[in-house]
Amino acid sequence: MTDSTIKTGLFIFSLLCFFNQISFGQKEDSILIEKARLMHSIHGYDTLSEAYSEFSSLFIKELKKPYSFSKKFDSLVDVSFLYAQDSTFRIMTWQGRLSDNKFTYSGCIQTKDTLFVLKNREINFNSSSFNTIELNNSNWYGCLYYSIKSFIYKKQTSYVIFGYQQPGLASKRKVMDVLSFKNGLPVFGLPVFCDKKSEVCLSRVSIEYASNSSTRMNYDEEYKMIIYDHLIKGSNPDFQGQMINMTDGSYEGYKLRKNGTWEHIEMVWHDKQSEPPTDKPGREDKKRSILGK
Repeated sequence: MTDSTIKTGLFIFSLLCFFNQISFGQKEDSILIEKARLMHSIHGYDTLSEAYSEFSSLFIKELKKPYSFSKKFDSLVDVSFLYAQDSTFRIMTWQGRLSDNKFTYSGCIQTKDTLFVLKNREINFNSSSFNTIELNNSNWYGCLYYSIKSFIYKKQTSYVIFGYQQPGLASKRKVMDVLSFKNGLPVFGLPVFCDKKSEVCLSRVSIEYASNSSTRMNYDEEYKMIIYDHLIKGSNPDFQGQMINMTDGSYEGYKLRKNGTWEHIEMVWHDKQSEPPTDKPGREDKKRSILGK
């Protein structure tokens, strides 16, 4: 056998391996898309729960592959993808429904060479110290992130991240948290949301409101501040008249100070707005919102 024949054989073998990898990758992508659609279908909760578990396992496995950071996964419309402004990392979160009144969340933070899987510890949301404790990827509270805003605190770039969670049928939650990195590891929570009068600073801010209403919690580029709905207790006729937080048309906010902290603004506008602006999902080109709207 001549050298040219060997080289030709090796070339053909390499091509076959390349096309097999493409075919295998396309097959894996189609399975991911199928599981993602199934976990939000109209099937029974056993099927939805199984699809959620299978999707989570397959997706995390895919993200652990070399060079997966550059893969966009554009067909996964049920996953929120948020990128840091400098594209040094991205956050991916998704929601599953386990029963009539039970939702759950999974997520990952990925850099070019590292994947951090977010371990869901939803009990943290009900902790009395939720707004002051520091958390990491091993004791994450679980939510669907829909927006991110970078800022500088103590000469380090940190990120306000805005998330959505549904604890049950009657209520929803929104949370603004701070993501930073210490020694290359992700950390949730930073005492930067401050009250001007008391100078008490919270590590994160959360609101819970009636599930049949919409609320705003996001950074507004026009007003250069975080704006969110002011809530009051009210009777909700859709849920047997139980008392629950509802919007009253006014807004609170947080404005970034020169020292890198965010100052609480009790009243953003002195006239109530008839219709609140809506938050944008993680991908503006999606046909349907990741928040289920």
